Amino acid sequence: MAAQDNKRENCQKKFLGLIGDHPRDQKYDFLWLSEDGTQKVKIELKTRQKGNSCTTKRRVTPETLKDMEDTVWIISEYDKKDPDKIDGNTIILFPEDLEQWRLTTLNRLDKGTAKELGFNELNEEYWTGPVETWQKIRKTVHKNDPSIGKTIIKQGTIVKSAEHLSIMLEDYCKNLINGGPHG
Repeated sequence: MAAQDNKRENCQKKFLGLIGDHPRDQKYDFLWLSEDGTQKVKIELKTRQKGNSCTTKRRVTPETLKDMEDTVWIISEYDKKDPDKIDGNTIILFPEDLEQWRLTTLNRLDKGTAKELGFNELNEEYWTGPVETWQKIRKTVHKNDPSIGKTIIKQGTIVKSAEHLSIMLEDYCKNLINGGPHG
């Protein structure tokens, strides 16, 4: 199935009771509004083949990771034999569930790899070329679709229904107001 196909995402939205579309390349997939209208929760919808890790976003940078700090991730499973429908668990990961993953990914961006440039390898004070070229070089430093591992996903909470999701998101909003984690 093509990567840009929305069939699984539409199945997710239907199961989760999320109504509406979003433009491609928006920073999140859905903006959920609390019942009292005072809290907005950014939601990222992803799917993964049963038993696999879950890829995230193209061109992940420190700025992308910063945007993810207040995003709730919902990951639904599909079977390889029928990739057009969601037929496994749907897991919710709150921002604090992904805190260590974000820090690890940021560390990988800083260090780089044998094949990928890292921010720590870029030292602007030694650069003698044009500023525009330096900016282009910095923009090349990114992780392409870093995966959220199976271990992290297993630590999430299974979403049983649209009503269950709504209850969890309302609780999350109440705890944000009270200054605590989602609970």
